[in-house]
Amino acid sequence: MNDEEPGRPRPGQLLTGVTWVVLLLGLWMWGRDLSAGGAAAQLATTGDVAAVGRP
Repeated sequence: MNDEEPGRPRPGQLLTGVTWVVLLLGLWMWGRDLSAGGAAAQLATTGDVAAVGRP
């Protein structure tokens, strides 16, 4: 039988929840960095890519 209190998460459930929160927060922050002009956005405007279409 289960001797734990009802409504209290098991350690595995707590670890899974924390992992999902960290993963989603990391992806959200990474997406904000790319859309706000982070390093990846700056790289796309330098070098040969910026010269495309110029005579």
